[in-house]
Amino acid sequence: MLWRYGARDYRNIGHKAIFVANAHRTLQVIGWQHAEPVLRSLVLGLLDFGKQQQVNGYALDDQCYGGNLRLVKESFPRGSEAWAADHPDPAATRSILASLREATPAEACADVAGRLAKGQTGAGAVWDAVHLAGAELRLRARGGAALAAVHAVTSANALHYSYLAAANPRDRFLLLLQAAGWMVQFRTFAATRPENLRPFVITALEPGEEEAPLERSLAAIFAEIPSNPDAAAARVFRLGRELPGRQAFLAAALRLTLAKADEVHYYKYLAALIEDVPLVSPEWQPHLLATTVYYAKGSGDPDATPMKRAREALRAYL
Repeated sequence: MLWRYGARDYRNIGHKAIFVANAHRTLQVIGWQHAEPVLRSLVLGLLDFGKQQQVNGYALDDQCYGGNLRLVKESFPRGSEAWAADHPDPAATRSILASLREATPAEACADVAGRLAKGQTGAGAVWDAVHLAGAELRLRARGGAALAAVHAVTSANALHYSYLAAANPRDRFLLLLQAAGWMVQFRTFAATRPENLRPFVITALEPGEEEAPLERSLAAIFAEIPSNPDAAAARVFRLGRELPGRQAFLAAALRLTLAKADEVHYYKYLAALIEDVPLVSPEWQPHLLATTVYYAKGSGDPDATPMKRAREALRAYL
């Protein structure tokens, strides 16, 4: 039930679905004997905002949830799990991504539901489009839209986690439709200030020209963050086409985040992409990996205060 409730209301820029997913992750680690206080807190969080309260551009009933409940009732492919197929379908992904880029939330959800019901594509291609749509919004976002776009990425991560963890196929179908609808809701809210969105198509990303040894490539990437993220993204795109390059880049990004991050979203954003890159089809993994540089710490950023204090304490001890 909480998988559904976490996904019904995007208004806290996705934190309700994120809260459900992270509560589940936490209880899986610390043990379900601790469930009661965690779930009390979670349910209270899910009730945040009154039904008519407009937040981030929407009241509760302005969103895609009610329409998606109807789509599940009308379109869910009963007796068949073919819709849940995880195989790549690049043409379908590009087409769905175009819908997420241009359509209203209701139109995008109806498009996805129709494709799944008719067997025209499977869930894997839809999830590829959802993750690309969230990442594309982060690439486009500037100014006041930047942090909301970070949450498009982390919300896609939470909804995909919920989809994988939920046991009921109808709930999973609903979560997939909600993921598509939320990406459009995020885009629509960001577009209320058009100057905060630059034109950018994530599928047009191309690798940087330079071929260099791995260590030199990594040094060049993190030297260009945050001053020139587009150049850094092109380098990461080239590096990310092979598994060793992806692993080396993410390990370096994690080290810099641990040393330099001065607010929690750096952790959330990187953790989401570390988890999501292997979930998308191989063709799109370099695209998703390249978006890490748009909310990351570079080699020139100062160390965070706790890290400075820890190093000072270590020097005094030694």
